[in-house]
Amino acid sequence: MTDAIELQPIEPNNPGEPLGRTRFRPRDVWGESLAALRANQLRSLASGLAVFVAAAAIISVLTISASVANQVSDEFDALRATSVRVSPTKAIPPDKAVFPADAEARLKTIPGVRAGGVVVESTTKSTVAATNSSPTAGIEASVIGIDNSVLDATDAEILGHRVPAAFHSTATIAYIGQSLATRLGISENQVTTTEPDLIMIDGLAFEVAGILRSPQRLTQTDSAVIIPRTTAERLRQYEPTDYSMIVETAGGSARNVGDAIPLVLAPERLDPYVVDVPPDPNQFRKRVEGNIQSLVYAMAALSALVGAISIASAAYNGVTERNNEFGLRRAIGAKPKHLRYQVITETLLTSAFAATIGEMFGLLIALTLSKRNGWTTILEPWHLAAIPTAAALLGILAGLLPAHKASRIDPSQALRLT
Repeated sequence: MTDAIELQPIEPNNPGEPLGRTRFRPRDVWGESLAALRANQLRSLASGLAVFVAAAAIISVLTISASVANQVSDEFDALRATSVRVSPTKAIPPDKAVFPADAEARLKTIPGVRAGGVVVESTTKSTVAATNSSPTAGIEASVIGIDNSVLDATDAEILGHRVPAAFHSTATIAYIGQSLATRLGISENQVTTTEPDLIMIDGLAFEVAGILRSPQRLTQTDSAVIIPRTTAERLRQYEPTDYSMIVETAGGSARNVGDAIPLVLAPERLDPYVVDVPPDPNQFRKRVEGNIQSLVYAMAALSALVGAISIASAAYNGVTERNNEFGLRRAIGAKPKHLRYQVITETLLTSAFAATIGEMFGLLIALTLSKRNGWTTILEPWHLAAIPTAAALLGILAGLLPAHKASRIDPSQALRLT
């Protein structure tokens, strides 16, 4: 006869804890979390969708904004970077000319100046009529008086004849804007003939030397007549505020030229001019990048908030649905901290995975747009690492509340509802 086996009771390690010792290793946490995510794929996809969209939007906007800022810097408006505009202050004495008569010649003595001169334009319009095409028709148009070198500074395309000497005298010669030429019935073929057209400006005849097309630095010329400054001053009296100066400089010389102009043109006067020089390209680029990045960071913060709420909500509902599962785990020895670890690991994995996939998708969008527009793609390496890392931290924060709920499940209550 076989001897009876005497069973010994197992004492709990700690009062209130399940029987036996538990060993819940980190790899167990990861394994259980992955299994739970695979078992609830639809919920996992839904909770990670917001993070996917946020990561895709953030990396694409960051990459595109950096590429655009670099493009702005590389193509930093060469026109703006080499343009200096000079205007008189209110401190011009009544007995002094706004600009000296030889201002054009003085400008040429400043290192870095390519071309430039004085421009005078009144707000009062003049009556302009073409003697050949429409001798009785009069059109209201602006009349702009310029020094000869201003034509060189505008880089305008001149359809017709270039007569530099005429602008050094009180000659009655004029250039007209393309829109005004159309309104006056003067064609491009007419101004290239040996017999030029004549126009009447306030009753005075002017020979049309050419049509200006796409002038730079000298704005609002499309519907205007451009005549020599000395001739314009002979026609009417101008106020000091009607005068300005346009200067084209060599690259990188604009600021030095701007500093030198008051000393060269009016050394005897204190603060005679307001000199508008272009901003430093590096500072300009920083401002562009700063403005774009501020918008990106604001969008990133909003996207992160939406993503965190989405993951937290899905995880919280998931804990409710898995109430029996967690109750059974507690009954067979799992500790509250083990359930917390698992829930937080699930939200961490969901968030990090969604951010990684979204980052790849957003990067593909940015590369496609950059290639289509011919931009040089600028990608910061730390962005690639920062977004999934930030998403993982976001997942941890999003899992805190659901994890707390899971850790407080009473096994007896959970199993009683099974």
